[in-house]
Amino acid sequence: MPRLSIFVACPYTLFPLDDYKKVFQSVENDYNITFKFADEQITSEHVLTKVTNYIRDHDFSLFDITGWNPNVALELGIAVGLVRRYFILLNTKLGNDAPSDIKGIDRIQYASNVELEAKLKLLIKQELPDVSKRSDNAFDAIKSKIISTLKAQQGLGLAKLSAAVGEEKTLVQSVARAMSANGELKTRGAKKGTVYFISDTDPQKPRDRKSSRPHLLRRPRRANRSR
Repeated sequence: MPRLSIFVACPYTLFPLDDYKKVFQSVENDYNITFKFADEQITSEHVLTKVTNYIRDHDFSLFDITGWNPNVALELGIAVGLVRRYFILLNTKLGNDAPSDIKGIDRIQYASNVELEAKLKLLIKQELPDVSKRSDNAFDAIKSKIISTLKAQQGLGLAKLSAAVGEEKTLVQSVARAMSANGELKTRGAKKGTVYFISDTDPQKPRDRKSSRPHLLRRPRRANRSR
C-alpha cells in the first residue's frame, strides 16, 4: 500500500513542540501516512535547501502560520513558488487572524490539539489515495491480459505468461492465484511447474472418474421369504 508523506512546517517556540508532535503521531497511528518535520533529520545541506527538498519530495505540505513565524512564511512561499500542494494551519487561540495576503486561502483553524487532531484526520481522509480503487484497476488490467493471453495459448507457465502479459512475475503470480481461488483459472502441476488454463476452456480437463464409469445394471435383490 502506498504511504502518503506530508511535510510539516511550524513555529518551534510558540507552543510545546512535543505535545504538538504527539497530535501528528496519533494521526500516523491511524493511517498509512508519514509526517516529516525539518528538525527530525540532520543533513549537511543548508536548512533552506533541506526544507525545499522536503516540500518538493513530499505529497503535500502543512504550514502552521500561527504567530506568522517568518521561517514558516518563507517556506510557504517556497511551496507556492514550486507549485506544490499545501494546506495552512492556524491556532486561533495563540495567533491573530491570517495576514491579508493569504486571508482568502482555505485553512484549518483549531483552538486545541484535540481539535487539530480531529481536523487532520478529516484532511487525511480527504487526501489519502484511494488505494483499493487503484489496486482494483491495476488488478483488473492484469487479469484482462492474463485471460487474453490464455485464450490464445493455454497451459502457459508463470515465466511465459508474465512475458506475454508484460508484467512482473510477482504481480502476475498474485493475480493468477486470486483468479485460481475464484475459479477463473485452473492450474496443473506444483510450484515451479505450475501451468495455467482458463477454467471454461481447459482442453485438458480431466474427466470425472465417477461420472465416466459406465453405470452397471444391478440385479434387484430378492426379497426375503418369510419362513
